Amino acid sequence: MAQWFADRYPDRIGHAVFTGSSIARDSSPEERARIVEGRMHQVARGGYAFGERAAALLGSRTSADTVAVVQQTLRATNPRGFMQAVHCIVSDHMPPLGAGLTMPLLMIQGEDDQITPAAANALLLLRAVSQAKLTMLDGCGHLPEVEMPTQVNKAASGVPPRGLLLCMTARGSPVKHPRPDLASVEECNGSEALHHRSGGALL
Repeated sequence: MAQWFADRYPDRIGHAVFTGSSIARDSSPEERARIVEGRMHQVARGGYAFGERAAALLGSRTSADTVAVVQQTLRATNPRGFMQAVHCIVSDHMPPLGAGLTMPLLMIQGEDDQITPAAANALLLLRAVSQAKLTMLDGCGHLPEVEMPTQVNKAASGVPPRGLLLCMTARGSPVKHPRPDLASVEECNGSEALHHRSGGALL
């Protein structure tokens, strides 16, 4: 979704920070249909069962308290919002890899990410975006801002807040904002949207 926004409104973004980065892939209509069906099956089992996904999302150094928070958050996932995001991800109208990302881009990725492994996602985006940098976190999974907020804060501390596009994998997790100067949060397609008061563009 962040790449989609950047492709349409690159002039509204001064800097970008992504966590748990994923990229769109060319796939057949049959493959896209299988992905949608699989995700529908996941949410159809109910909120409590959906919470079982926490194990796949988190890394080896995640605390028990964080595991419990993520499970609780997953159980509260809005099925309609989740499926809206799924349909967006499998759309055959996604922009080319890196399109619109002409600004400095910082990607923060977990070494243990099983959902969007760096080799098939962040590293490809790193090669496609001339001003991209990648920070890898040992023992971290798909949710760096939830699992290791201190490290994420440190990595992003030098990024200017004005015109910042901050796209994170967390879905409304009850954790401290990774950037204290990002004031408001609102849901967008089941994901967090963080908006900066001075005019940042946000997903």
